[in-house]
Amino acid sequence: MIIDLERAYSYPYEWPGKSYCLQLGCIERFEEAQRQGRLPVLAIGSNRAPEQLRRKFGRRAVIPVEAVELAGIDVVYGARFSQYGAVPATLLKAPGVVVQVAINWLTESQVDIMHRTEGLGRS
Repeated sequence: MIIDLERAYSYPYEWPGKSYCLQLGCIERFEEAQRQGRLPVLAIGSNRAPEQLRRKFGRRAVIPVEAVELAGIDVVYGARFSQYGAVPATLLKAPGVVVQVAINWLTESQVDIMHRTEGLGRS
């Protein structure tokens, strides 16, 4: 296993803290119409950050990212290390807690890429 300390220490990477659309590597305004024909995928940790989405999908991708609140759940550290050395985020039932997460609105081919990058032992 190769550990990328800079990448691991900067996890879960910065995100705008609000809805946005990643278009050709740039952060643009999110519009609800951009969701049409796409599949909602819950994004916690790095998967809501432009830096990680660029890494996974390339600079040519278009990915609407919608900030939402999730009730009764909290985002916590997972009990494992990622391939590159970060401790990933995971979800835990937490009555009374409201946490801000995001929904990535992905095409079917983008969902396939997301699944491949989220497997154990993959970056």
